[in-house]
Amino acid sequence: GGGGESKGRVPLSGGGPKRTDYVKKYGGSEGGGGESSSPAGGVPITTVMLKNIPCRKSQEEVMLHIDQKGFNNRYDFFYLPRDVKFRANLGYAFINFLTPEDASNFTKEMNGYRFTGSGSTKACAVVPAHVQG
Repeated sequence: GGGGESKGRVPLSGGGPKRTDYVKKYGGSEGGGGESSSPAGGVPITTVMLKNIPCRKSQEEVMLHIDQKGFNNRYDFFYLPRDVKFRANLGYAFINFLTPEDASNFTKEMNGYRFTGSGSTKACAVVPAHVQG
């Protein structure tokens, strides 16, 4: 009897992302105003993600470090996700600055920064956040 027909194959119908919608949604190169283009190519970066924060640090402590670096009142949003079970943070925070300049200064200031008195030797890294604003 045999029956060598494999039923595992289903033809793909219209799979994959549609590039055209992407360009439409996020604005292609058309109709650009007289704005200076930012390094990110599009939106100026104001929201950054601070990584490698010692997990024992509280949101207040991290904000204190940032304020001492001269960024007091330069940001309007700070979020340090916490793991309630372990009473620790998840090692990263999102910060939205008022201007792209503040965000870029923060990046320069905090890249490679080490929190003192935490017993952690991890150096911080700052990257632009996926969602801006």
